[in-house]
Amino acid sequence: NIQRIKADSLEQAILWRSTTRRAFLRYLESGYSVEGFRLDTGTNRCFYLLTRANP
Repeated sequence: NIQRIKADSLEQAILWRSTTRRAFLRYLESGYSVEGFRLDTGTNRCFYLLTRANP
């Protein structure tokens, strides 16, 4: 939960965002695209569906 992390430590929240951004960029540069997004209302967590056209 990024909001909880941010409330506890802005430094850790910035690190988390930077790390997830690098991961997304790595996959996008490797040919993946975002095909879907899901919010699990039970846990309030978000998920992205990444697919690769030509593995």
